[in-house]
Amino acid sequence: MHEFSEPLPIDDALPRLTAALRADSAAVLVAPPGAGKTTRVPLVLLDEAWAKEGAKAPEPDEAEAAAAAAAVPAAEDAAADGAAAA
Repeated sequence: MHEFSEPLPIDDALPRLTAALRADSAAVLVAPPGAGKTTRVPLVLLDEAWAKEGAKAPEPDEAEAAAAAAAVPAAEDAAADGAAAA
C-alpha cells in the first residue's frame, strides 16, 4: 500500500476499503470532512492491481469535486491570513 509521510484519519480504513473493492468491486466509504477521502483514497486506489489493469477508479461526484477545487484557494487564504498575523 502507498506510504504517506503525514497520517490522516482515513488511513485506518484504507486496507478494509481496498479489500472490499477487490472482493465486491463496490464499497461505501463514510468519513467526516478532512479525513482524507478526496486526497488520500484516489492515490491508494491507483496502486491497486485492478486500477493498473485498465479499470477506472471511482471519480468523486460533482459536489466533492467542487469542494476539492474550493479547498485549495481556501487553504491558501488561511495560510496567508496566518502569515499576516505572525
